[in-house]
Amino acid sequence: MDWRCRCTLSLPDYYYMWPDYVPNREECIPMPSKPNVETAAAYYVHANANTSGCRLSYPEFYSSSRSQWSIDYKSANIEFRNNTRGGSLYIKQLNTASGARLRSRDGDHMYGMWQVRSLPTARTNSVTAFRISSRLSYQEVLAPATYQRLMGWSGNRTVTNTWTTLSINWQPTFVSWALDGRVVRTIRNGDMTSLGTFQSPTIAARVFFSIGTEGRGRFDAAGGPAVSNFNNFRRIICDLPEPRTLAELGPPWLTAVLYPAAVASSTGSA
Repeated sequence: MDWRCRCTLSLPDYYYMWPDYVPNREECIPMPSKPNVETAAAYYVHANANTSGCRLSYPEFYSSSRSQWSIDYKSANIEFRNNTRGGSLYIKQLNTASGARLRSRDGDHMYGMWQVRSLPTARTNSVTAFRISSRLSYQEVLAPATYQRLMGWSGNRTVTNTWTTLSINWQPTFVSWALDGRVVRTIRNGDMTSLGTFQSPTIAARVFFSIGTEGRGRFDAAGGPAVSNFNNFRRIICDLPEPRTLAELGPPWLTAVLYPAAVASSTGSA
């Protein structure tokens, strides 16, 4: 079969979820394209595929979705807005002792991918964190000069002045961080880091967003509040039972390519 595909590490919008995807766009369309053709985008490989299945999840930041989040402190510094599809999250810091932190309320998960579009504050001694655990954070992953070079950005462009998509891919043997779909760092079990020998976390956790000084020093409140923005939050979380039938693995044209041995076994083919 001929294909027209665009490969990326970025998670798709919920519109593209199989089987509701309508094949009238350029992402991944079997050729020749037909109105009733079955299509799918294969975009994630789970290291524990033999023990669990994964699903796409789209937590929202709408004002009506506030109950989906646990606010650890400073509720007044957290704002949910309906200004984009899926809503937007605004978190702010007013002074050294004032910040904010919130977590998802739909349970702890282990392994998968977390992605969000972000514009964090650049204010001195105000630290914005997009984190799943203490070792799965975008905080201090790379120095700006390093990720600027890796991304091919000009000297004045950083994640604090340009909307950027952040991704964390958490696997049993490694963790990868990506900016706008491009991997900028991968740490594997046994690698040495500033915190010692790395070991991918083995305790289920949930995502949280926060803003605060993080022990960096005094925050100058004279410049007004520091504000960090997030939207388009998407996840792949691997909490489903292991797929046990070919139907659960996808449409026939896809399983024939990805799982030829399973297809041959089910049909009695050699």
